Amino acid sequence: MIPAVGSIQAYLRGSNIFSACSSKETKVASFVRPSRPAEPPLGFLDALRRKYVSGEESSTLQRQGKERPVEWGGKVVEEVGFEKIRQQMANLSDLHIVLLDNTSLAGVTSTPVSRDGRDRGPFLEQIHRTCAKIHHLDLSRNLLECWQDVLHICGALRELKILRVRFAGLNIEQSSSSLYPAVEELDLDRTLLTWEEITRLTSNFPSLQKLSASSNHLTTLSDHLAVETLTKVVLEGNGFKSLSDVSSLSHLPCLETLHVGFNEVRHIRDPGSAAIGAAECCFKATLKTVDLSNNAIDSWDFINGLAAVFPGLTNLRVSRNPLYTESNPDEMNQVEAGFMATVARLEGLQVLNFSNITDAERSNAELYYLSRIAKMLASTPLEDEQKVLAQHRRYGDLCKLYGAPSIMRTTGGIDPQSLEARLIHFTFRLGPSGVGSGSKQEETTRTRDIPRNFDIYRLKGIVGRMFGMWPLSIRLTWESEEWDPVAGHAAGVINQQSTSEIRTPKDPMDETQEWHRRDVELEDGTRNVGFWVEGREAIVRVETREP
Repeated sequence: MIPAVGSIQAYLRGSNIFSACSSKETKVASFVRPSRPAEPPLGFLDALRRKYVSGEESSTLQRQGKERPVEWGGKVVEEVGFEKIRQQMANLSDLHIVLLDNTSLAGVTSTPVSRDGRDRGPFLEQIHRTCAKIHHLDLSRNLLECWQDVLHICGALRELKILRVRFAGLNIEQSSSSLYPAVEELDLDRTLLTWEEITRLTSNFPSLQKLSASSNHLTTLSDHLAVETLTKVVLEGNGFKSLSDVSSLSHLPCLETLHVGFNEVRHIRDPGSAAIGAAECCFKATLKTVDLSNNAIDSWDFINGLAAVFPGLTNLRVSRNPLYTESNPDEMNQVEAGFMATVARLEGLQVLNFSNITDAERSNAELYYLSRIAKMLASTPLEDEQKVLAQHRRYGDLCKLYGAPSIMRTTGGIDPQSLEARLIHFTFRLGPSGVGSGSKQEETTRTRDIPRNFDIYRLKGIVGRMFGMWPLSIRLTWESEEWDPVAGHAAGVINQQSTSEIRTPKDPMDETQEWHRRDVELEDGTRNVGFWVEGREAIVRVETREP
């Protein structure tokens, strides 16, 4: 094997043996020993009989004891029920799914003279009489050289609906005007055809619904497909770097599913091409499902722009991109944070990475996203507020749904990218009840700056060392700045059993209602402190868990 990647040429005594095209594979070409026996080329019917009828002969030999039985781990493997299956498959007239991959198929017949001559008609008629019910045909990894042979086989199989021709170097210099309206699915993966050639091939199938052209080294789709019945297009494993490279598919009126995974997509529009406008990179509202996984997406601006490019988007797969895999110390669990941020930015999304989005998940995601925007605004000067809001197009809609968040800007001028901005100033209060029953020790207070990416287990370990307590016996409760009404309490009546602070609001319209500070218990787990605590200062009450 040749481990190099790129354009490879081999010379022997001054003559060029072969030239390998550019490839992303780690092994581009291989040498075959001349002494290795080669299988002879076969025609369509010969390959069909060899694949499905020769098994009947093998079964007869096994019954006669002439074929060596299969052994596995020193035990003879007995085949049960396969004989009946072989008999059914040997009846070629009843076959519906035929897989002739890796069968040395060379065309309608095995002889080049017959393939290129005018005496092809009797062979095609024989194919039609032998296996007219085939609707799924796989011709991958064979010796086919001319696209005309594939079309002739399609013409003989009038009920054919699915055609797969993978790993085939086809010559399509001769164009054909024949139409095959029965074919609905065409697979041309790893054929190294250009997009112009693929466009010419699809013109022979006016009722085509699914097209797959993965791993063909495509970098841009310049021509428009003439087939307007397509509902699914798969273009994985190519070399696209922006969504504008596939914008020629935006004219398809029935397109519902688009797969552009395993490419190099990073931008919505190519930064080097200013001529492509937003209108040219906008697909029809019929497009519901888009796969952008395993690409190079590294910016939230890309996610924000998907709503304009795919106005009907409801199902998105965007996993395994740098945006979600690169760690961020300011975030909680990276997968969970990325999921919620994506759901909140795309209001019409119903399925993300094969996971259905419930109403509760959407509400939690939008509230989390709104709090993140408020945090960014708090660390931004007032004159730069509009620059931040310009990056979050849903801020106004979310404020209408959940109310505008309270923004408390810091006056210290702390750089949000600095280490200081990643710290939370904690004030821990340990009351008399926290050091054992019967103790008359007064309340103890300790302060500590702790990174927001520490998990709760680590936080409890720090608090346990500060107060000399067993970490797992500690209960931590954050006293937030939010206030909740106390049900069943009139003005001036205080619940003596509540450990939360209670106050009467200054609003004269609500003098009969008591309020108490909202307490949030920091539950044991691997979630970061920044998930539970908002802001840069927090008061935490330290208590002993009851046995």
